[in-house]
Amino acid sequence: MADLLLPPAQSLPVLDVALFDAPTIRGLTERAADDRARPWPTLLASGYARYFRDGDRDAYEQLLWERTDRLTRTAVLAAATRDPAWIDAAADGVLLFCEQSTWCWPAHDDSHARHGSVLPTVTSPYLDLGAGEVAMQLAWIDHLLGPLFDTAMPGLRARIRYEVDRRVLTPFETRRDWHWLAEPLSNWSPWIHGNVLVAALRLVDDTARRDRLVRLIADGLDRYAASLPPDGAIDEGYSYWWNGACRLLEAYDLLAYASNGALGDATAWPALRETVAFPHRLHLGGNWYVNHADGWARPPLSQPWHALHRAARLFGDREAEAHAAAHRNPSAPVLDESQGLGRLLTALTDPAWQAAAHPPTASPAPTPGLTPTPIPADADADADADADAPNAPDLVEFPQGVSTNSTRSRQTPTPALTSNPNPRDLGESAFGTDTSSTRSRLTPTPAAAPAPPPPDLAEQPLAADTNPTRSRQSSTPTLTSNPNPRDLGESAFGTDTSSTRSRLTPTPAAAPAPSTPDLAEQPLGANTNPTRSQRPPAPTPSLRDLGENALGTDTNPTRSQQSAQPTAAPAPATPDLAEQPLGADANPTRSQQSAQPTAAPAPATPDLAEQPLGANANPTRSRESAVGRGVGVDVWFPSTQVLVRRGGRVALAVKGGHNGENHNHNDVGSVIVALGGVPVVVDPGRPTYTRETFGADRYSIWTMRSSWHNTPTILGLEQLDGREYAAADVRVGDGGISLELSHAYGMGGSWRRTASLDHDVVLVRDEWELGGGGTSLIHYVLAGSVSVGDGFAEVVALESAGRLILSWEPAVTCAVTVRELDDPMLGDVWGERLTRLDIDVTGLGPSGSLELTVKEQR
Repeated sequence: MADLLLPPAQSLPVLDVALFDAPTIRGLTERAADDRARPWPTLLASGYARYFRDGDRDAYEQLLWERTDRLTRTAVLAAATRDPAWIDAAADGVLLFCEQSTWCWPAHDDSHARHGSVLPTVTSPYLDLGAGEVAMQLAWIDHLLGPLFDTAMPGLRARIRYEVDRRVLTPFETRRDWHWLAEPLSNWSPWIHGNVLVAALRLVDDTARRDRLVRLIADGLDRYAASLPPDGAIDEGYSYWWNGACRLLEAYDLLAYASNGALGDATAWPALRETVAFPHRLHLGGNWYVNHADGWARPPLSQPWHALHRAARLFGDREAEAHAAAHRNPSAPVLDESQGLGRLLTALTDPAWQAAAHPPTASPAPTPGLTPTPIPADADADADADADAPNAPDLVEFPQGVSTNSTRSRQTPTPALTSNPNPRDLGESAFGTDTSSTRSRLTPTPAAAPAPPPPDLAEQPLAADTNPTRSRQSSTPTLTSNPNPRDLGESAFGTDTSSTRSRLTPTPAAAPAPSTPDLAEQPLGANTNPTRSQRPPAPTPSLRDLGENALGTDTNPTRSQQSAQPTAAPAPATPDLAEQPLGADANPTRSQQSAQPTAAPAPATPDLAEQPLGANANPTRSRESAVGRGVGVDVWFPSTQVLVRRGGRVALAVKGGHNGENHNHNDVGSVIVALGGVPVVVDPGRPTYTRETFGADRYSIWTMRSSWHNTPTILGLEQLDGREYAAADVRVGDGGISLELSHAYGMGGSWRRTASLDHDVVLVRDEWELGGGGTSLIHYVLAGSVSVGDGFAEVVALESAGRLILSWEPAVTCAVTVRELDDPMLGDVWGERLTRLDIDVTGLGPSGSLELTVKEQR
């Protein structure tokens, strides 16, 4: 491998400050205006110890992330201006991190468990998301400002290398019992591996050691890629995609650059082709997405859209590329510092991303090339055969124009996004102790045709040791610009570091992607500004938060059966899905390794004349409707059992799955209903992380419980947490989905839910056969202004999206529970409160049914 890698001085992309766009530099300058007049944030022992004293982790982390963001903007401004004052300020920030006792976040450090200490043990540094982030940041700063530091602050670069080695590289190489190396893998794996990759490529001069480190990293990346289901779904949902699959794509991008395309071939993985479409497949409208688990329904505006744009270009996915481009506002920064220095530098030096903006007056238009595809008689067999094909089977994305109308953006009734979750918030998950490396993939990467080289950037190297002549060589894959060190993904691997199957031999470049026609989508409007300049003092959840799952005893392995990839059973000759039912003990998440995410059949009627959906089912696209707000295709993700159906103005999402997923909420059978792209029947998401979030008391938090999802409470019982508490006998058919919920409650009897959408009318039917006594309620959580009468509730949706009427049998009583939202993680999305309907069906007897109808009130 040593022969494949460029030397450290050339292994990160050449950074041309001439490409730094004015809006981004202007935004950084505005936010940094008073930086030099005030002290750097101070991290105190008492703040760190709070996690162990009262469970508060946010106070310390907010100061840490403020320090991190300040260093990022200072470093970029130092490079852009070469102002000695900014160079000194960047050196000050670097030394502060070098002298910081720990780079680990309090909730992750094992010093308390191993040594009984509430403070970090500096002699045994812990490698978590936070430590990887700092190592990445310092490596990029060394690349960006190295020669300037040599002149202004000799000796500082040696200190960087010493601290990164001591805190990150040596622990990574020598300690192989990290929980994030064990299966089931989560987004910690690509996140940490990607950050370590940046540090190893840039800061390690010893050729043999660099070779060992990169082999371990490549193995970890490959193992995470192998763990992804063929449909590309992420069980944590859309929010966590950015710090899981996206970080993997960015890491492969960097590895390809550092090896001139010999390594890091993302196109060799069919699941990665599918996961590039995952964000827009869950898009509801505007800034709203289908959310599950700890994800947000309205994620932060500052997302690394450039990374999705780059990956979409690599795979030739026009719809994903268009969806990303719709978030590119030419008058706004390309990204802000909350996403990390690596991601910011990548966005700043990607000409295709900077040119991706669309005219503000453009109207959504149908995306060319998307036409209805009938279900073939051998749909499943075809999908299985195509799974390994370079160009993948029919992608089931809906056209970019869906629900991106900017006229409704951020109207008065909608709560402002005051907190800005960033990569620091999105990465944590629990894992077991299995460190098997059987999927390490250390074999040569399959060949692919050369990709057309990007246009020469005419970069001017900032570092004297940087070679600009090879910055965009033709052998480099399309994704060549530097991925963010925070995003460079990695995967879990164990003590077996065998190189027998790793993709560490030269790989031919990828086939040329089809040219993408100019896409004239509407911009998302002023509310898409990714800066955080108007952020109030509320706690700032960050991407750093989006990676945490229970590290405590309440966690459930969710991907432990990732290696199995069953072959899809042949589909019947008719559009009906004649699969075998999923039993109570079936793994409803990632066992369906052969299924591609495809559109569910469009209904001729709301009736569900479906047949049981088997583990290998691959419902094939049968409908794609015109582009417009709330209009698109229907999508079914077999691996997570998530169905999304879209009508003209109303959309329905239903989740099956199980209660042992990463960042799990007890939500089997829950439904989401959106009007005009805005959720009305909602999944609340999650509050600010505390010690309880990933401990034994997780399910005492109201947002995690089934009673605050759109599910029933049966005979006084709520759903239980664990993989075995799952949907059963799941059927997807002509109107929607039908599934058995009783197993999620660990009870006998039957509770079957059927949910369908037809002509913008949602019908949810619950039928039960129960034994014993107790109160049974059906809950619906609503966002907006709610009025309730006998047998109905009217909701005025957020963002003036319209009115929905929920109606049921008037004789069935309904209580109303109002939940005031004092946590900014929830209030920033939903406003001051959520309202829950508690429909009491106890009086209907041990055997009965209830239908709920949801439609727009015009």
